[in-house]
Amino acid sequence: MVTLILLGILVLGPYYSQITMFPTYELGRRIDVGNFLQGIEVVIAILWFITLFFKVSLYFHASVVGLCHIFNVNETRFLTLPMGLIVTTFSIIVFPTIIY
Repeated sequence: MVTLILLGILVLGPYYSQITMFPTYELGRRIDVGNFLQGIEVVIAILWFITLFFKVSLYFHASVVGLCHIFNVNETRFLTLPMGLIVTTFSIIVFPTIIY
């Protein structure tokens, strides 16, 4: 994390790294070593999506297991679908746009 922040400030500058929504992606876009190493932003985007998927899956599983523990339900599959519908609905209601 410290390395990415330091690279963002050194390469992009403090102002541009502050106003950019995804400075790591911008760093990957600017990497150009000769004509050999290009297109690093695609790798960064794929890694970002994979880590985001696992993070959301882990949080969702922990919340379902926690609710099953609170309500003394032995089977977690019982609450998975209703919890998924609630989370999807709330995600659209609470954050309608990325700017909001």
